[in-house]
Amino acid sequence: MISAIFQAIFSRAVLTLIFSVLSLITAISIMTKGSVLIGLAVLAACALSFFGTATFVGSFLARKEKGYRAIDLIGIGSIAAILVAVSFVLAYWTDFRVIFEGYVIDGFYWLLIGMLAALLVTRKQDAL
Repeated sequence: MISAIFQAIFSRAVLTLIFSVLSLITAISIMTKGSVLIGLAVLAACALSFFGTATFVGSFLARKEKGYRAIDLIGIGSIAAILVAVSFVLAYWTDFRVIFEGYVIDGFYWLLIGMLAALLVTRKQDAL
């Protein structure tokens, strides 16, 4: 019983949930206090960094099962790199910050946290 509760609390999906909820709260806060466009850009930046990383990691882990060649991984990695680069450009443009329990996390570092979460959460089954 205690093991099941421990696994549920500390599962890898909780990282994704926490990152997604805090990103959504930040974007909604920006939309209500300032600009809807900036809030949408923040939301897009968080999503692009997470999904760009998850796309490449999943494809890399499942490369043998999917029969990917090196050129396939280069193509997938290029698309993922473009998505992540766009997310950092959006973060630079919006200059957003995530405030959590009194701590202020710069948008650049928040995107790195999202990329780390995607790296830890993605499995072979999540590949393209």
